[in-house]
Amino acid sequence: MTKNQNTTREDISIKLTKISLIILFLTSMALMGIGSWIVTQVVEFPSPFFEGTLRFGILLGSGYLLGCLALACIIHLYQLLTRIGEGQVFIAQNVQYLRYLGWEVGLVALISLFLGLTAYLPMLLIAVSCSLLTLIIRVIRNAFGKAIELQEQVDYTI
Repeated sequence: MTKNQNTTREDISIKLTKISLIILFLTSMALMGIGSWIVTQVVEFPSPFFEGTLRFGILLGSGYLLGCLALACIIHLYQLLTRIGEGQVFIAQNVQYLRYLGWEVGLVALISLFLGLTAYLPMLLIAVSCSLLTLIIRVIRNAFGKAIELQEQVDYTI
């Protein structure tokens, strides 16, 4: 049998997700490339607190910071997915990458909360969404961590 005959639905799903992550990475890079234009469009809407040049600078700087966090998330997701595709599911490195993802998304939530309260109100929606996503990632990370503990206990019992 050739490798193509052994391809499962999960293998196809992993490949499609990897392609999606690559497209998202490239899109994120493109958006960072036109960051000042995007901020120029956003600045036209009213602000809860900051105005003028200060607001533009805060939005632009925070946007680049959020872009870098997005790239880090995409890279960690890609690495995590690669290991899972290789059959390395319940390993300590995956728990570490899930921890990184939790911190990265949590930072996005905090930055978005700051931006929503001071410079661009709709960012509060991102803050709420990322807060929920952070908790979901933490639950998955904890499940992976417990699975590794159980796996180690079983290995030592035999």
